Amino acid sequence: ILCYFTKKKSVALAGSLFFTVSPVFLAKVFFHTALSSQWLLLLALYMGIKYLDENKISLRKMILTWGMLGGLCAGIHLYYVPMCGIIMAGFLLARVLREKNMMTPIVTGGSFLVGAVSMVLVLGGLSHEHQLDAGGLGQFSFNMNGFINPMGWSKILQDLSAYGEGYSAGGAGQRRHPL
Repeated sequence: ILCYFTKKKSVALAGSLFFTVSPVFLAKVFFHTALSSQWLLLLALYMGIKYLDENKISLRKMILTWGMLGGLCAGIHLYYVPMCGIIMAGFLLARVLREKNMMTPIVTGGSFLVGAVSMVLVLGGLSHEHQLDAGGLGQFSFNMNGFINPMGWSKILQDLSAYGEGYSAGGAGQRRHPL
């Protein structure tokens, strides 16, 4: 994606390193592995850019690739389905506005949903007795201080008392994480 916009491989490589060594990403890689599948969002962005840029891509190829992405999203974690779906919808809306053709976005969006629902069914998503009072959010919760709480990653900012998995702070002076 960076190479598409910068047209320079060295700049794209340097930018890609920022994606892979960011504290937010590294904090999740071994703790909550589904969250480290952010590449699905980048893949959706790449596919949208590529398909919007190239008018000559066949409808069959678009249906197949977006359907496979829907299946991947549902297979890794369901919260990727709406995120990638929103990205896809934005690019499909741009394509509708440009080409005035509603059939391609409807069929492509449908393939994404069919891929996601099919994967949920294949993995047994409707076959489990869920308990509404299961709990378990304590350590895995997120509150609004997650945007400003460095959680041990900053030399400058003080840690806040509320901890959890919800780390999203941009950072100011990085240090080695205490874990």
